[in-house]
Amino acid sequence: MISRWHADGLEAALARAGLATFDAIWDLDEGYVEEPNVRRGGWSGVSRIALPFDDGARPVFLKRQANHVTRSLRYPVFGEPTLHRELVRLREFSRLHITAPVPLHYAHTKKAGEWRAVLLVAEVPGRSLTSWLDGYGAASRATKDAVMKAVAEVCRRMWSHHYEHRSLYPKHIFLDDSTSRISAAVIDLEKSRHRCLHPTFHVRDLDALNRRTPRVSRSDRLRFLLKAVDAERVTPAVREVWTRLVERAARRGVS
Repeated sequence: MISRWHADGLEAALARAGLATFDAIWDLDEGYVEEPNVRRGGWSGVSRIALPFDDGARPVFLKRQANHVTRSLRYPVFGEPTLHRELVRLREFSRLHITAPVPLHYAHTKKAGEWRAVLLVAEVPGRSLTSWLDGYGAASRATKDAVMKAVAEVCRRMWSHHYEHRSLYPKHIFLDDSTSRISAAVIDLEKSRHRCLHPTFHVRDLDALNRRTPRVSRSDRLRFLLKAVDAERVTPAVREVWTRLVERAARRGVS
């Protein structure tokens, strides 16, 4: 397990910011972008800070977690900090050209029996799909199609390498429309898994996204599904997935 890792140039930036040690990062007095998650004897929180790089200050996100561990075949007994799993995923996604935050620095320690971990990632450009959906009704057909294509492309690439996000909500998908071609990125990969033996693992991700986009029309959901599975028409396989999504949504009272 990697106990400390950083990207090129990060040590100097951290030193300039007075964050050269684990404790300095851990004790940083910064607010959280949303209420920290407290569960099962641990907590996690995300802060947005500025780091002084060689070319100037840039915003980054700092994730801090205490006693949030996950167990796997590789770490079956004591587990690993969930932020360590996210670091591994981010580096894998970078290697596979799956658009996600760029990891900058990671470290963990065990203090007084408590796992503590920190992860710094570069800010992802654009805005969340949640934010974009606020204007879904007023968006043009061309814009809707471009957004669906961008989201479908990043999902399809992730699934093609057998990765299941396991928390694929609109707030975990970011859209960058700063150029003529909209692109999408996935964030928050700490729950993700590599799934080689389950041929329909992507249905869980589709279900999570489907249930949390109630403003999207039924026809647009089907359009997105076709793009996500790279199908030009509704085949028996597509119909089976669609039926499963409809049934799952109905069980949860989602139309």
